Amino acid sequence: MLSEPVANAVRQARRLLLLEITIIGSTLHAAVVDDAPGLPTVRDPDHQETGGRGMKIVEALADRWGYIPGFERKTVWFDLTLP
Repeated sequence: MLSEPVANAVRQARRLLLLEITIIGSTLHAAVVDDAPGLPTVRDPDHQETGGRGMKIVEALADRWGYIPGFERKTVWFDLTLP
């Protein structure tokens, strides 16, 4: 799951890419900050398309996920409950 928002940032970010992973209690919180334009979307690509499924995977597997828009940057995050 982490590879999806990180790969998006690597492909699209201009100069900024930060990764933060924290564990508090039984929750793993991952956040990717980048300065790429646009906000993440959950797409339903055509069968023939070779991309566009990443955030759908995150949505399906994460307990919670979202994004925080900011001035010239955004944060894409997700939470997982650990066993």
